[in-house]
Amino acid sequence: MLKRLATVLGCVFAAIAVALAGSGARTVVSVHMANQRLQVVGLPELPGPGPASRIMVVSPHPDDETLACAGLIQRALSRGARVSVVVLTSGDAFPASAAAIFKRIDLSPSDYVRLGEVRRREVTQALSVLGVPEGDIVLLGYPDRGLRDLWTANWQTPKMARYTRCTVSPYDPPGSRRAVYRGSSLLEDIEDLILQYSPTEIYVPHPNDDHEDHRAAGCFVVAAIEELRRDGLLRSPEPEVLTYLVHRGDWPVPQGLKPNRRLVPPESLWGLDTRWLVLPLTKQEMARKLTAIRTHRSQMALPNERRFMLSFARANELFGLYRWVLGPHPDEEPPRAVPRQWFGVFDPVCDKVQRDLQPSADIDELEVHSDGRRVTFRIETVGRAAGWVRYRVRVWCMGSLPDTYALASFDIGPGYRRLNDGVQRRLNGQVAELSVPIERLTREPHLLMVAAETRVGGLVVDRTAWRACRLP
Repeated sequence: MLKRLATVLGCVFAAIAVALAGSGARTVVSVHMANQRLQVVGLPELPGPGPASRIMVVSPHPDDETLACAGLIQRALSRGARVSVVVLTSGDAFPASAAAIFKRIDLSPSDYVRLGEVRRREVTQALSVLGVPEGDIVLLGYPDRGLRDLWTANWQTPKMARYTRCTVSPYDPPGSRRAVYRGSSLLEDIEDLILQYSPTEIYVPHPNDDHEDHRAAGCFVVAAIEELRRDGLLRSPEPEVLTYLVHRGDWPVPQGLKPNRRLVPPESLWGLDTRWLVLPLTKQEMARKLTAIRTHRSQMALPNERRFMLSFARANELFGLYRWVLGPHPDEEPPRAVPRQWFGVFDPVCDKVQRDLQPSADIDELEVHSDGRRVTFRIETVGRAAGWVRYRVRVWCMGSLPDTYALASFDIGPGYRRLNDGVQRRLNGQVAELSVPIERLTREPHLLMVAAETRVGGLVVDRTAWRACRLP
């Protein structure tokens, strides 16, 4: 009976695989091969930092800075530049790592705090290998796997971390005088650090990184820069924001220690809206980067993590220029007549199997427009917009006055109807559209940061990057 069931299931899975292949749908193998083909593309080099450069690397977890920027850090320090590294969380929400360290699976909140302490020591040691002075390492201690909630939900209300059960950083000494697990505290900390270090370049995770902590990290940095600019506190020259990538499906390829291979963009992000740059590494920079990666012993103890982390010890590092903020620059004189303009957030399409199976939930682009009275959001999808898909727009809004923020989300969902909330909703062809009165956001909005997502049932099918729009 079991043998017959196994045979039937095998036939079913084979039929699904054939159907996917015949439809052109993505599979793990096809994604791998597409990423592999980009090994031959040529990319321009990142201009090298000089003695006047002040580099700030913002890392969501202890190890991201080493994986993505160890070569850059060494190059900058060797040329007399100053490098500061800001680690937002302590990486304490990793049950597999904690179980491997403490040799048991019945873990308590205090065990996860101990894991965080281990990872804080490891990142300090790794950065010491790279030459970063301890005084230029900032360990903030915000909640691992919680940065998205700080950005989208827990702006003023403290969040309880899932594993440590803390609402305030438990680490001593604290890396932040605020250290309360809320978004407003993290934003103020980043603003203070930008003012303290006056960076000329800030490196943040790419907005299309798959890890939600990474996506949120870039949002906090961009929001901090925009608020400092609005308040007249941003020093000249303004920092340039560059991106790095750590998590993106089957990437880098192939996995494992391949020092002669190159880091190139994943195929899904190639030609989208990022200008990719490479930093070739010398043999000495490569060797020191490898030593720093191996210093993260709590992660290297796990075979899958070790293989993944060693994948970043390659012949180059990869960075991107991404235009985070769209719309008129606040220092420019506004036009007499504001043209009708749509701001777009492009999204990779057909990049995962579940999106191929639900083209109505595969986002192609999120468009944003404001006429001064209403803000219109249009989610364009690969397939026809469908009533069984929930289309959601998330909005983070900064007002024109200090300390004025708003968080909101607007849905068109299964069985949606016209609600008496002032929001106009419609599905039309491949577009799900919402039109929101501007007063539903905040008084005199200055900046919107927006993203869209789709859900079928309770599962997220697709999410766009976050992008900011300055309102005229």
